[in-house]
Amino acid sequence: MNHRLLLACNEPGKWLRMVEDAARSALKTESADDLIELAFSVAFSDASALGMLLYRGVLPFIPPAETEKSYEVVVLPIRERLNLPVHDPLKEFLDNRSVDAEIALREAEAKYEAKRREVRELREALEQREKELARREAAPAPQSPAPQPLDDTDPEIRQLREKVRNLKSDLNQRHTERNELQHRLERMQTRVDSLLELSHNPQRAETQADDDAAREDELLLPQEAETHHPFRRIEFPRNFPERLNDFPHHIARGAMSILGRLAGGDPAAFNGAKCIKGVPTVARQRVGIDFRLLFRLLPDRIEVIDLIPRQDLERRIKTLK
Repeated sequence: MNHRLLLACNEPGKWLRMVEDAARSALKTESADDLIELAFSVAFSDASALGMLLYRGVLPFIPPAETEKSYEVVVLPIRERLNLPVHDPLKEFLDNRSVDAEIALREAEAKYEAKRREVRELREALEQREKELARREAAPAPQSPAPQPLDDTDPEIRQLREKVRNLKSDLNQRHTERNELQHRLERMQTRVDSLLELSHNPQRAETQADDDAAREDELLLPQEAETHHPFRRIEFPRNFPERLNDFPHHIARGAMSILGRLAGGDPAAFNGAKCIKGVPTVARQRVGIDFRLLFRLLPDRIEVIDLIPRQDLERRIKTLK
């Protein structure tokens, strides 16, 4: 649909008939994919504002998982390109419709407690195996009054050592998973507290969004107008692909999509990308609402620095100076 609309952009009548036909078809099937494709195609045409109106009509009727992904990866960048207000009533409505914050918090707490029990059980198993290994290694050989040198060929001792190594590896991994769940739980608790507070003062939502945007703008330089961007290769920091696994899937996909478009020289991908005061060689681009991509735009390449939560931006900037 996106390609067909692009080919018909110089024929308004044909373009409008195609949109009308797609809308009729989507209304008949009520397919989430058809509805999203129509809104997406129009939003990325010359009629971006019309596309935003279509998204307002479409998002309330598609699955919540698709709603979050479509809003942060598609709707938010287009709203920024159109210079629309930071506070979006649609986002507030979708949050209230698709997310029961208290239920989500309870689920997060249950996952955290389960992971904590798993870590405790692994630690206890590791301690038992280490004690057993120490006892076996120190045990005297038959008819010998003193402990003998360790025989590395003893299959039982080799097996115990392997079990200890595996348990240590599993324990480290579970520690990492537990810590990530703890961080998520803390963020979710903060969000629930914020929602409860805003429920008593609805007007504060818009004020808070404006304040957050103003504080972030104070860290940034005005965006420079540049119409031509060359092709650039992407240079990632060490372990960056692995670190993406720590982020929600739609954020990781969104970051990679933005980097691909930046590397390809897509002018729309540079909308909202601003350099940082004090570190003008580093630029910041939004990834969804709550995450920020930091990179250096060099003549021949894009040097990726980091992908961070929005609230960590100021702290991360200090490490770059």
